[in-house]
Amino acid sequence: DTFVLMLIVRPFDVGDKIKILKKDYDTNTVIAKIGLFRTIAVSAPDSQYYSIPNEDLIDNSIVNLTRSSSYVINMLLKISHKTSTSTVIEFKEILESFFEKNDDLDQNLSLVTILRINETTSIDIMIKIFLRRIRAEEWRAVQPIISEINLYIQRLAKKLSISYELPEQSIY
Repeated sequence: DTFVLMLIVRPFDVGDKIKILKKDYDTNTVIAKIGLFRTIAVSAPDSQYYSIPNEDLIDNSIVNLTRSSSYVINMLLKISHKTSTSTVIEFKEILESFFEKNDDLDQNLSLVTILRINETTSIDIMIKIFLRRIRAEEWRAVQPIISEINLYIQRLAKKLSISYELPEQSIY
């Protein structure tokens, strides 16, 4: 019943940043997977995984931070599986530092998470960036910011000798 209710109400989607108004869960989580009985969320900034019963999500108040009037940029980087763990961690930490220093981004909501390591294909890194002071009607202002971020990622990957596929991106 709870899963059907969640499908009808749709309080969040995969990739949404939410705040669960209950003490048992980190207040900054990103939805990674919605299952029949449980939802998987990743906390920020420590990337801990939470397996949350869907019943808890229906019975408690949720603030969907993604569904605000600001732009959100989602990126999925697929880094070569041959990249060392220390290099992946350094890459993640440098990106987080870059996002923290960028005045166009909301540092409290932006997230860089290592999603999974596939030993034969890639290391997937999810980047979710919330732009501050930019509203939906100001869509032209988003493009230079995206270009700056993409160029920074490209330069950083080259500096660290990381090969990656072009990032998959969605903007809303």
